[in-house]
Amino acid sequence: MIRTQDLADIVYASGSVFNGLSTNRLDTRNFLATGSTKGVSSRADLALL
Repeated sequence: MIRTQDLADIVYASGSVFNGLSTNRLDTRNFLATGSTKGVSSRADLALL
């Protein structure tokens, strides 16, 4: 079973390398776990996540 933390690491790594994701790993994890957009600074990041 994949954990939210593992998924966040994959999303963060691929998003920052290939798509210019500017949010950090912790905010990515929080978004995936709770849906909270606190810490997601741009619409492009939100669309990517």
